Amino acid sequence: MVENETMKTGAGAAGAGSADTVADNLIILTTNLHKIYDTGEVQVHALRGIDFQVSSGEMVAVMGPSGSGKTTLLNCMSGIDEPTDGEVMIRGKALYKMRDNSRTDFRAQNMGFIFQTFNLLPVLTVVENVELPALVAGVKPGESRKRALHWVEALGLADQSGKRPAEISGGQQQRVAIARSLVNDPAIIWCDEPTGNLDSENQNQVMDVLCGLNKDRGQTFVLVTHSEEVGERADRIVRMRDGLIDQDCGVTQQDDGGVEVDCDDDDTETAASDPDGGR
Repeated sequence: MVENETMKTGAGAAGAGSADTVADNLIILTTNLHKIYDTGEVQVHALRGIDFQVSSGEMVAVMGPSGSGKTTLLNCMSGIDEPTDGEVMIRGKALYKMRDNSRTDFRAQNMGFIFQTFNLLPVLTVVENVELPALVAGVKPGESRKRALHWVEALGLADQSGKRPAEISGGQQQRVAIARSLVNDPAIIWCDEPTGNLDSENQNQVMDVLCGLNKDRGQTFVLVTHSEEVGERADRIVRMRDGLIDQDCGVTQQDDGGVEVDCDDDDTETAASDPDGGR
């Protein structure tokens, strides 16, 4: 797993600054965000006017029942899927007012992605998968390989660097995906069910890595998850329902190991359950 000293190297692209400035330093802002999928016979309103913001250095978990709009929101904020209406601001720049090439470059320089299915290329080795985003971003091959080897080692995969994805475990594959998301030192890392295909032991190990990156490097994380255990390790839990934000809850880790969840429309309570959670 990740050594603390390695984790603390570099400040990261996020530039989160000290904890007392994070709340005033918005890195993600959406205004009146709508997404409508038109099948020709029916229109599905996946997002219904979402106003959402994340401060630099926050870890935010987005949760809710299947079909609530969680993954659609992540996709629209990250540039994977263009919204029907509304605005997405990333680091003060309007994402969908950029030309396609400019938006592609901006995303490569500022964003990393971790997916439930890992999305590793089966014909490439571990280190080749990790270095790929750097090469796509125009980094010279020697520097790309240097960065990739750094993160492969930092994620405890040095002895797996020459293997292909099919030759390593699911937990190791997800750590490769994490290393790949970090190779360009992004300000924001988007995670779509990052532990969804892992057992509880590997889930805890992956979340240890993500929380360490968040706290030690100041990188911003937005995680879509159905797991209450994952959500409770974030700074905030945003619960969605029917394309709208239903609750925005602060999460406080207690000294006794418990978790206190304070929601904007509720009294402070022990973390609520979401048995129907999904995409």
